[in-house]
Amino acid sequence: MSEAIWPPKGLVRGVANAAKGTGWTAWSASVSRVEDGVAFHAYEFAKEMRFLVKPIDWDRVLWRLLGHEVARAPSPSRYFRTDCSPVPPLAVGRITGGDPDDIGRQIVDFANAGFEGRRALPCPSFDEMMAARGGPRRADDHVVAELAMLLAEARHNEARQLCARVLAGEQRVGVMLSTPNGNVFELAKRALDDGSI
Repeated sequence: MSEAIWPPKGLVRGVANAAKGTGWTAWSASVSRVEDGVAFHAYEFAKEMRFLVKPIDWDRVLWRLLGHEVARAPSPSRYFRTDCSPVPPLAVGRITGGDPDDIGRQIVDFANAGFEGRRALPCPSFDEMMAARGGPRRADDHVVAELAMLLAEARHNEARQLCARVLAGEQRVGVMLSTPNGNVFELAKRALDDGSI
């Protein structure tokens, strides 16, 4: 593997080949799956592999707020693309080199290890995710996920308080979701005020 060229040409194909017949759906240089209302995802970034887990209800509530029409059973990768609740990785691993097919196998093996280690456990809570987070992201990057969790769990008073802090500039948000009708915190405040959520 050349140190100068990353990601290596053919990595998307390598991941897709490695994912065939494994229960994982490949998209770009990542793999995803949904089981029992929980989305699992592994991807490569800067020669590292990252493993994420979250309840699908978090994104579904965000999509309703943002006005997105989403299929009843969207592709598993949909829970980790644009306009989704950004969650921190629960595990981070190093890619050890090799050609694109070897790297693809490493990513799928890493995903399998994370999945097998988590599947018998309940989905981690937001607080557990924040305590276990690996990688470089700051807690501010996950405020949207906190809002999604509060709304999905019908913890409306806490969601109102979070929206108030964000909208007053008292809480920094590193990753913001917005539409022409407002950002997700403005939309959530309106939905909470008018009882539509």
